[in-house]
This record gives sequence, structure tokens and C-alpha cells, in this order.
Amino acid sequence: MSGFQPRRPTQTGFSLIELAAVMVILAAVGGLLWFLLPRLSLVATPEARPVSELREAEQALIGFAIARSRLPCPDTDNDGVEDCTASASAGLLPQRTLGQVFPAPIRYAVSRGTLNDLTTLSNRYVPPIPLGPTLPAPAPPPAAVPVQLNGFDLCVRLRDAQGAAVGNISLAGGVQAAFALAHPGSLDMDGDGSPFDGASLTQSFALPGTAPSNSYDDVSRAVGIGQLASRLGCLKLLSLANGAARSAGAARDLYDYVVLYRDFRVFNRDQAESALDQAEFEVAMAAAGLALAIASEAISIAGSAESFGAAAFAIAIAAANIGVATAQVVIAAQSLADAQQGIVTAQAQLDAANLSVTSYLNQFNAADARARAIDARGLVQ
Repeated sequence: MSGFQPRRPTQTGFSLIELAAVMVILAAVGGLLWFLLPRLSLVATPEARPVSELREAEQALIGFAIARSRLPCPDTDNDGVEDCTASASAGLLPQRTLGQVFPAPIRYAVSRGTLNDLTTLSNRYVPPIPLGPTLPAPAPPPAAVPVQLNGFDLCVRLRDAQGAAVGNISLAGGVQAAFALAHPGSLDMDGDGSPFDGASLTQSFALPGTAPSNSYDDVSRAVGIGQLASRLGCLKLLSLANGAARSAGAARDLYDYVVLYRDFRVFNRDQAESALDQAEFEVAMAAAGLALAIASEAISIAGSAESFGAAAFAIAIAAANIGVATAQVVIAAQSLADAQQGIVTAQAQLDAANLSVTSYLNQFNAADARARAIDARGLVQ
């Protein structure tokens, strides 16, 4: 027999190294697509980039308002920093002030009315927090409500501006806005040498959503007075602050009531002390009357011995007086006991009233501290 060996079947398929190489290639391609797809979408839709940048600019302005309790002034000298010394309400977005730089310049206008300048911070909100009660020494005097300059003042300014011509900017058609933004788009469509077209060069910005044309490709965005107040959470936060202040006021009213009750209990205790003094005087007088009656009895008995019984009637009278004086002593003693118990009761009631005063004072102090803390934090709750 020959030494014939059967052939083993040849193995097919990928080796582990080949499979790992394929996985690495797929991962690299996937990562590249993940990075490029958002940018490809911007290339496919050129208007998406201005919209995205304006949205980011708006968010930066809202964040600035929350942190600084006002809106920034426009940049009027193209250095990226707000120019609040100038009275202009329109210019460029102060990107350096906001800490956010965009590839293209962005037009920016903000309401800067005489009475409702949204770029200034002034004390417009005073919470209705009552002064602390005037306490007896050595307690400290009541503290006045401090002036807090924060976002609540901006909220009140926005509230007062509702429905009023608050500034000197408006959108096309006379629509008032808290602030407006405009992106220059891709081209100088009106051919005036500026990247901004048409209405965006003036303080009257085009309405958001204005369709591009042969002379206009800018993209605008605006936030109204009510919209800004809503974005800042003004309604909720002002309601919270006013509610806390009114709770402190209610706590103060309750404290004043229990103080009046305590004062009544002090008067009641003083009356009980007067009654005790009166009862002690009556006991002393009754005791003196009894002693006098006993002395009269002794004198009558002595006189009867000398008169051989002729003073028997006087002895009887003296004995009756002793009985009356004894009854008066008993009555006075009972009045004294009642007065002493009245002192104990009045003092217990006064002690309870003092505890109530302390308890309600603590409640007021807690409510007052909460209201002041909410007022101090402003929009950052």
C-alpha cells in the first residue's frame, strides 16, 4: 500500500487580524461621518448657519441678562466691547463682552427708552417685607429691607414696559422688541458694500422669517418684551418673592397679635397681684378686728366681776363681736387663698403667652430671612 494521505479541506474566512482591521476602518469612517454630517447639512442649507448663530447669540444675551440683570449695550466702535457711554440703541453685538465670538458680525439693537432702558440697572423692585418688630432690650433694633439690585428690577422694568413704547427700536411694521439681531447672510445682495442688506442697516430690523430676495439675504431674530420676561422666568420668580414677602407680613401680624395677648396677660397678672395685696390687707384687718373683739370680751368679763353680774349684756355683745370677727378672718383667709391661686394662674397664663411670643417671633424671623434671601438672589434661585 502506498502512503497516500487525504487532503485536508482548505480553511476560508477572515482571520482575527483582518477582522480587527476592518473594525478599525469602520470606526474611523463612522467617526468622520459623525463629524462631517452636521457640517454637510449646513453646506446643503446655507441659511442654517445664520439661524444657528443667531440662536446662540440670543442665548448668550439671555445668559448675560440673568447674570448681570440687564442687557448689554451695542458695540458702536467695532471692538467687540459694549459701549454704554454712547446713547445708541443699535450697533454690533458686543461679542467680547458676551464672551462668545461668531464668524460673522451680527447687528444688535436693544431697547434704550428714557424710562425703560434695558441696558441699565436701577432699583425697580422693593419686596413688601415688613420691618422687624421693635423688641425690648437687649434685642437688636429692627433691620430695614436692604436695596437689592438684581434681575427682579429688570423684571419689573419689563412688566412696566408691556404695551408701552419702551424704546427707540422696532421691527418692520412698528412691532416693539426688547432686542433684535441680524445676521448678514452670505452675500451683499443690495450691492452697497456692506454685508448687511436693507432694513438691517437701520434701527428698524426686518421681521424674523422675512424671505430672501434679489436685494436681501439677511436673517433676523427678535425677542419681545413679554418673551424676554418669560425667558427670564420673571412671573414665577416675582410671584415667589412676593409670596415670601407676604408670608413674612402675615407672620408679623400674628406676632403683633400674640404680643397684645401677652400684654393682656401681664395686666391680668398685675391685677392678681393687686388682689393678693388687698386680700392680705383684709386678713390683717380681720385679725386686728378679732383681737379687738377678744380684748373687748376680756374687758366685759372683768367689768362683770366688779359689778356683780351687771355687765352680762356687755359680755354677750363682746362674744358676738368675737364671732363676727372670726367669720371675717375666715372670709379674708379664703380671699387670700383665692388671690394666691389667682397669682399662680395668671403667672402660668403669662408664661404661656411669653412662649407664644417667642414661637411667633421665631416664625417671623424665619419667614423674614427667607423673603430677604429670595430678594437677594434675584433671578438666580
